[in-house]
Amino acid sequence: MTASMPRPRSAEDVLLDVRVHSPHPTVVLIRPVGELDLSTAPLLRERLECELGRRAHVVVDLHEVTFLSASGACVLIEAQQSAPDGPTQLHVTGVDGAVTARVLQITGLSRVLPVVDDAADVLVARLAELARTGIGTG
Repeated sequence: MTASMPRPRSAEDVLLDVRVHSPHPTVVLIRPVGELDLSTAPLLRERLECELGRRAHVVVDLHEVTFLSASGACVLIEAQQSAPDGPTQLHVTGVDGAVTARVLQITGLSRVLPVVDDAADVLVARLAELARTGIGTG
Protein backbone atom coordinates (compact mmCIF):
# COMPACT_ATOMS: atom_id res chain seq x y z
CA MET A 1 0.00 0.00 0.00
CA THR A 2 1.40 3.38 -0.96
CA ALA A 3 0.64 6.68 0.66
CA SER A 4 -0.78 9.33 -1.58
CA MET A 5 1.76 11.92 -2.54
CA PRO A 6 0.97 15.58 -1.87
CA ARG A 7 0.23 17.68 -4.92
CA PRO A 8 3.52 18.97 -6.27
CA ARG A 9 3.84 22.71 -5.96
CA SER A 10 3.83 24.55 -9.24
CA ALA A 11 6.66 26.87 -10.20
CA GLU A 12 4.36 29.82 -9.54
CA ASP A 13 3.69 28.57 -5.98
CA VAL A 14 7.42 28.38 -5.30
CA LEU A 15 8.28 31.77 -6.81
CA LEU A 16 5.51 33.78 -5.12
CA ASP A 17 3.53 33.40 -1.94
CA VAL A 18 0.66 35.85 -1.47
CA ARG A 19 -0.13 36.25 2.21
CA VAL A 20 -3.41 37.84 3.27
CA HIS A 21 -4.24 39.17 6.74
CA SER A 22 -7.35 41.04 7.79
CA PRO A 23 -7.13 42.61 11.27
CA HIS A 24 -10.53 44.26 10.82
CA PRO A 25 -13.44 43.58 8.45
CA THR A 26 -12.73 46.81 6.55
CA VAL A 27 -8.94 46.42 6.25
CA VAL A 28 -6.86 43.76 4.52
CA LEU A 29 -3.10 43.43 4.10
CA ILE A 30 -1.89 41.61 0.99
CA ARG A 31 1.78 40.74 1.15
CA PRO A 32 3.36 39.12 -1.93
CA VAL A 33 6.61 37.34 -1.04
CA GLY A 34 9.03 36.41 -3.82
CA GLU A 35 9.12 37.13 -7.54
CA LEU A 36 6.29 39.10 -9.10
CA ASP A 37 6.52 38.47 -12.83
CA LEU A 38 4.54 37.22 -15.85
CA SER A 39 4.02 33.76 -14.41
CA THR A 40 3.16 34.84 -10.85
CA ALA A 41 1.25 38.10 -11.42
CA PRO A 42 -2.07 36.23 -11.81
CA LEU A 43 -1.77 35.02 -8.20
CA LEU A 44 -1.61 38.60 -6.92
CA ARG A 45 -4.32 39.72 -9.37
CA GLU A 46 -6.64 37.00 -8.06
CA ARG A 47 -6.14 38.06 -4.45
CA LEU A 48 -6.62 41.74 -5.25
CA GLU A 49 -9.78 41.09 -7.27
CA CYS A 50 -11.16 39.10 -4.35
CA GLU A 51 -10.59 41.93 -1.87
CA LEU A 52 -11.24 45.07 -3.94
CA GLY A 53 -14.78 46.21 -3.34
CA ARG A 54 -15.13 44.03 -0.23
CA ARG A 55 -12.94 46.14 2.02
CA ALA A 56 -12.63 49.87 2.62
CA HIS A 57 -8.83 49.59 2.59
CA VAL A 58 -6.56 47.21 0.72
CA VAL A 59 -2.88 47.52 1.66
CA VAL A 60 -0.34 45.90 -0.65
CA ASP A 61 3.06 45.48 1.00
CA LEU A 62 5.86 45.01 -1.56
CA HIS A 63 8.62 44.84 1.04
CA GLU A 64 9.34 41.14 0.42
CA VAL A 65 9.11 41.25 -3.38
CA THR A 66 12.48 40.11 -4.75
CA PHE A 67 11.73 40.79 -8.44
CA LEU A 68 9.14 43.08 -10.01
CA SER A 69 8.46 42.87 -13.73
CA ALA A 70 6.18 44.94 -15.93
CA SER A 71 3.50 42.26 -15.50
CA GLY A 72 3.62 42.67 -11.73
CA ALA A 73 3.48 46.45 -12.05
CA CYS A 74 0.46 46.12 -14.36
CA VAL A 75 -1.43 44.22 -11.65
CA LEU A 76 -0.90 47.16 -9.31
CA ILE A 77 -2.05 49.64 -11.96
CA GLU A 78 -5.17 47.57 -12.65
CA ALA A 79 -5.95 47.49 -8.93
CA GLN A 80 -5.50 51.25 -8.68
CA GLN A 81 -7.75 51.81 -11.68
CA SER A 82 -10.51 49.61 -10.31
CA ALA A 83 -10.33 50.94 -6.74
CA PRO A 84 -11.81 54.41 -7.48
CA ASP A 85 -14.87 52.77 -9.06
CA GLY A 86 -15.78 51.11 -5.79
CA PRO A 87 -15.67 51.70 -2.08
CA THR A 88 -12.05 50.56 -1.72
CA GLN A 89 -8.93 52.66 -1.13
CA LEU A 90 -5.71 51.01 -2.30
CA HIS A 91 -2.50 51.68 -0.38
CA VAL A 92 0.94 50.48 -1.56
CA THR A 93 3.73 50.16 0.99
CA GLY A 94 7.17 48.60 1.17
CA VAL A 95 8.55 50.27 -1.93
CA ASP A 96 11.72 51.34 -0.20
CA GLY A 97 13.59 48.19 -1.25
CA ALA A 98 16.01 48.43 -4.17
CA VAL A 99 13.95 46.14 -6.41
CA THR A 100 10.56 47.81 -6.11
CA ALA A 101 11.79 51.37 -5.69
CA ARG A 102 13.84 51.24 -8.87
CA VAL A 103 11.06 49.77 -11.02
CA LEU A 104 8.43 52.18 -9.73
CA GLN A 105 10.78 55.16 -10.11
CA ILE A 106 11.93 54.31 -13.66
CA THR A 107 8.38 53.65 -14.85
CA GLY A 108 6.96 56.72 -13.11
CA LEU A 109 4.51 54.53 -11.18
CA SER A 110 5.69 55.92 -7.86
CA ARG A 111 3.80 59.09 -8.84
CA VAL A 112 0.70 57.21 -10.04
CA LEU A 113 0.21 54.52 -7.42
CA PRO A 114 -0.97 55.45 -3.91
CA VAL A 115 2.41 54.83 -2.28
CA VAL A 116 2.50 55.27 1.49
CA ASP A 117 5.78 55.70 3.38
CA ASP A 118 4.50 54.01 6.55
CA ALA A 119 5.48 50.41 7.21
CA ALA A 120 2.62 48.09 6.26
CA ASP A 121 1.96 46.91 9.82
CA VAL A 122 1.83 50.49 11.12
CA LEU A 123 -0.54 51.57 8.33
CA VAL A 124 -2.80 48.54 8.78
CA ALA A 125 -2.99 49.08 12.54
CA ARG A 126 -3.82 52.75 12.04
CA LEU A 127 -6.54 51.97 9.46
CA ALA A 128 -8.03 49.24 11.66
CA GLU A 129 -8.11 51.61 14.64
CA LEU A 130 -9.77 54.32 12.55
CA ALA A 131 -12.33 51.76 11.40
CA ARG A 132 -12.98 50.62 14.99
CA THR A 133 -13.59 54.20 16.10
CA GLY A 134 -15.66 54.99 13.03
CA ILE A 135 -13.33 57.70 11.76
CA GLY A 136 -12.35 57.68 8.08
CA THR A 137 -14.24 54.52 7.15
CA GLY A 138 -15.49 54.88 3.72
